[in-house]
Amino acid sequence: MRYLLIAFLLIPISTFPQIKNTQEAHIIIEQYKSNYSNKNLNLLRSVYKKHLKSANFSIGNVKRNIPFGEHPLQKLDIHYDQSSKENSPVIIFIHGGAFVRGDKSDYEIFDNVLNYFARNGFTGINANYRLAPEYKWPSGAEDIASIIQWIKTHHEAHNLDSNNIFLMGHSAGAAHVATYSFNEEIQVNSGDDGLNGTILLSGVYKNSSEESKKNYYGYSQNNMPIENIDGRKIPIFVIDAEYDKLNTQLESIILIKEICRIHNKCPHHKQIPLHNHYSMMYHFNTLDNSIAEDILVFMRNNKK
Repeated sequence: MRYLLIAFLLIPISTFPQIKNTQEAHIIIEQYKSNYSNKNLNLLRSVYKKHLKSANFSIGNVKRNIPFGEHPLQKLDIHYDQSSKENSPVIIFIHGGAFVRGDKSDYEIFDNVLNYFARNGFTGINANYRLAPEYKWPSGAEDIASIIQWIKTHHEAHNLDSNNIFLMGHSAGAAHVATYSFNEEIQVNSGDDGLNGTILLSGVYKNSSEESKKNYYGYSQNNMPIENIDGRKIPIFVIDAEYDKLNTQLESIILIKEICRIHNKCPHHKQIPLHNHYSMMYHFNTLDNSIAEDILVFMRNNKK
């Protein structure tokens, strides 16, 4: 039997039923931890697709590839709230990809994130955005502003509550979400935009790689999200994973410390045990509920 070392106690993994139900994936995660080779990621992705199918949760109505701008990448999918209640609150998800790649179109994987929230009382928006190096800072945050403006314009047609919007980003997507959330010059209607909370999963906030500086940030540290957090105080949930690379975990710690210092109040934080940088997104809407419910509670607590 495999064991987890928690607080110096050996606890059998079978005592964590949500992990046991996706055990095949967690064997791979524990084996490769933060080794994110294409081979390992393809294997992990294929296993999570099986876990998504075996969970067999209901899939609601999805409308795809709605333009929110003129560029071919400025398109979004809507995963409608399965409860069909009036004026559904909205969560917008922005995927990662080192600023230069990534796509919402792997329906079985990134659909899982929005399908989870759609069956729990939210309408999910899964969006693409313009990519570096052709589009540099702050194009990602500007695309988020365009999505929010699209919601403001079209909320009646899609039964959306434009006063209850939440942003969630992963990796480079978290950097874009943080930039929008902190930089008041980019925000829709000078911050009167209906945004009530931001969820940041394993993003880059201060110490970008040389490649990202060249491709997206233009070698200016002043463009990093952490340089703009002294403005609007949006509720923040900072998340990282046990098997994130160390520098990624440190980015979360640096951001949390700076928010605590400037806002005189610390953001909500959780490290997801037994997950890595990719499985932290892949496991949504499977029988593993390691973080999704925490995010759901955070949003429900911050709805107007």
